[in-house]
Amino acid sequence: MDLAFTPLQDELRGQARGFLEANAEPTWSQLAELGWTGAAVAEEHGGAGLTFVEEGVVHEEAGRALLHAPLWSTSTLLPFLPAEDQAVVAAGDASWTLALGPLVPDLDTAMHVAVVGGDTIWQLDGAEREILATSDESRPLGVLSGGEPGRALCGSDVLPSLRTRSLAILALEAVGVAHTKVLDHQPSVHTLALLGYNYWSADRCNPNSVLGMMYTLEVIASVYGGTFAEAIRQSLLLEGDRGVSFISSHATMDAEHMAELRQILNTISDEAAHEAIVNSTLVNFHYFTRMFESI
Repeated sequence: MDLAFTPLQDELRGQARGFLEANAEPTWSQLAELGWTGAAVAEEHGGAGLTFVEEGVVHEEAGRALLHAPLWSTSTLLPFLPAEDQAVVAAGDASWTLALGPLVPDLDTAMHVAVVGGDTIWQLDGAEREILATSDESRPLGVLSGGEPGRALCGSDVLPSLRTRSLAILALEAVGVAHTKVLDHQPSVHTLALLGYNYWSADRCNPNSVLGMMYTLEVIASVYGGTFAEAIRQSLLLEGDRGVSFISSHATMDAEHMAELRQILNTISDEAAHEAIVNSTLVNFHYFTRMFESI
């Protein structure tokens, strides 16, 4: 079996990369002219009629360029829309996002919103949008209020297939993120300060200060682990604990760790050790708070 890309697929990658390097913020109409908005749409409906491999090449390059457009959210829902809606998307006159929870992706750019109600996925009409500030400006989130179900788009029985397609596209975008983009990322001043303090405190002050750092981590994980897991699950359209089991497990597991850590702390009687642990706990909570505020 030949798993190499074909010359046509390599040419598509080169064209996509060249376009995105020359156009950092392309319009939806420009993406439609390239055939990207209708990549999964059959040619008889005005689309490009590409296979998922070619479509995946486009999503890799979109991820590499950190494209700010509702390409993922639209592409996720596109194959399940009625043929006439697929044609409108392919022409660049519509884009979509699907609201499966409180946090809705691409709400700042998607023209239409779909919602699940009973055994049907509906177009949501008349809803107000509030766009939230996110650390990744290429993947903004928002919340909806009000609105009423409009026309039916498809049955909700497509949700398992829709989720699989969504995760595959997200994975392709992640693969496409350029290595230089990762290297260019710098930790925040709060992260650097926290790391520096913990090394200094354990090495130069009192080694027991590590227990203050551990206490802070266990508290944060046990209190917020489940909340973080649920937010990730909803924003990425995940089902069950798939993809978030490590984070969600800390909600209960770290409660047990807290009990074990409390037993260890109760065995320490040295006043200098007590002071080091308390100071470390206060400093770690301070900088973790600053880190979360900056996200």
